[in-house]
Amino acid sequence: MEIENNLEGCGVEKLATIIAIGTTNPPNRFYQADYPDFYFRLSEAMLKENPCLTIYKAPSFDVRQDIIVKEVLKLGMEAALKAIKEWGQPISKITHLIFCTSSGIDMPSADHKLANLIGLKPSVQRFMIYNQGCFTGATDLRLAKDLAENNASARVLFVCSENMIMSFQPPSETHLDILIGSAIFSNGEATLIVGANPIVSINECPLFQIYVSNNIKQCMVEAFTPFGIREWEKLFYIVHPGGVAILNGIEEKLGLNKERLRA
Repeated sequence: MEIENNLEGCGVEKLATIIAIGTTNPPNRFYQADYPDFYFRLSEAMLKENPCLTIYKAPSFDVRQDIIVKEVLKLGMEAALKAIKEWGQPISKITHLIFCTSSGIDMPSADHKLANLIGLKPSVQRFMIYNQGCFTGATDLRLAKDLAENNASARVLFVCSENMIMSFQPPSETHLDILIGSAIFSNGEATLIVGANPIVSINECPLFQIYVSNNIKQCMVEAFTPFGIREWEKLFYIVHPGGVAILNGIEEKLGLNKERLRA
């Protein structure tokens, strides 16, 4: 059968795979060493334009929301088009759209606006996921995997776009903790196209399988062997939550005592 040949050629077994990736960031990029100067200059200009941002945690939702609804969609569209170009197939073959962001909320929602902007078919099934924080990546990959593996010929466009203006605060001598968030988080977007049974004849071939536990041991070997570490039980683990099944898979593949991941 053609499907079997395609699977054999790509080395997968009906598992959801990532078959294209697109990313984008705003043009203003700064090294950590240069960021403090940029942060204080940006604050000065922004505060003059938006006086409501001059006071720590002062009401300023409307100002931030107006910025977010434009920028989240703009970054999302750029990365989505990059992923579709890398995929190399007609946009009409997209069957599902997942859009996730923890940056604000809007109606009509970002998935609806993006679908119109890039010309998705009205029949595309859309899913909008707001305000899941760091958990959203695992949540949406799980949804994309389920859609791809349980809908024949499904091709899922998965878009995640974030803008940190909601957490931005002006410099404060009494709240130095706000500098941490500004230093380690930034604006950015990533788009994936996910599908099962990649078709070799049209140059579809998986970049990654969405199945963590099968690959975790090899990842650990590559990361820790250069440091002479080979006993996984002796490491201290802080695992980003993605569900009990993920933790169980990690425990099984690494042969860990259940106490190791309890934290």
